[in-house]
Amino acid sequence: MKKEVINIHNNFFLQLLSNKQNAIDFLKISLSNQITKELFSETKEEASMVTFLDAIKIEGKIEGKIEEKQKTLIRQLSKKFGVITEDEKQFIKECSDGEKLDNALDEIIFADSKHKVLDWLK
Repeated sequence: MKKEVINIHNNFFLQLLSNKQNAIDFLKISLSNQITKELFSETKEEASMVTFLDAIKIEGKIEGKIEEKQKTLIRQLSKKFGVITEDEKQFIKECSDGEKLDNALDEIIFADSKHKVLDWLK
């Protein structure tokens, strides 16, 4: 039973790292399963793993940081290059990869066009 719980935790974190929506879907399915709820409550202290509530908090913090990077990128692009179209704003908001956003933010210093910055998000 402990092995099943560890596998569920591991799968959740793999989903969280690969895709936020996959992790949320996985979490909903797992929480809706009564057996899974019981397994987690029985082994919580023994396993000393991050609980689902902690995972949700972590996910929220990650999401908040991503949103802040997106807003900063939009603001800096607007300041340096002028008008940012709604399509460009949407493109930025669809990027949830923190590393790509960081690279785009760094590129603003050197770029001579907003397209060079946005290429980092592809």
